[in-house]
Amino acid sequence: MVYNLFLILLPFFAIKPHPLYLSVIDVVHNNHVNNLELTCKIYTDDFEQAIKIAYKTQVDLLNTKNIAQNNILVERYLRDHLQVVIDDKAVNFNYIGYEHKEAGIWVYFEALNIITPAKIQVATNLLFAVSPKQNNIINVTINSSTKTKRLSNPEMNISFNW
Repeated sequence: MVYNLFLILLPFFAIKPHPLYLSVIDVVHNNHVNNLELTCKIYTDDFEQAIKIAYKTQVDLLNTKNIAQNNILVERYLRDHLQVVIDDKAVNFNYIGYEHKEAGIWVYFEALNIITPAKIQVATNLLFAVSPKQNNIINVTINSSTKTKRLSNPEMNISFNW
């Protein structure tokens, strides 16, 4: 009886919004090969909702049957909502792919032939359409030195100097 009641009420708990709206963006300069590695860590449910809002389409990022279409949507969303500028030049990243880890989606990009930068600017509004409480944590690592800053919705631009 209690088990049946739990099953009936479970959907109501599943749609309850969670209190934390957070993504993490890691930008790492690899000076051994002169490239820039970009990793975005985003809660799966929030990311799916953001894609749904942006492109008016349903997406299930955990469904491997739709991996080709999912890759198109993931790459498009990140390109539309995240830009990196190094020493006043926009960076053109190569999309590597995404994977599911724990409760999130990790998305990978890489830019080749990037010399050690003196200044990195990040512009992002990742997931801002999902929640007015969205926070994006940006970690930038150059020469083994990491600096971290936070952008809270509606803040979109941040700069790091070395």
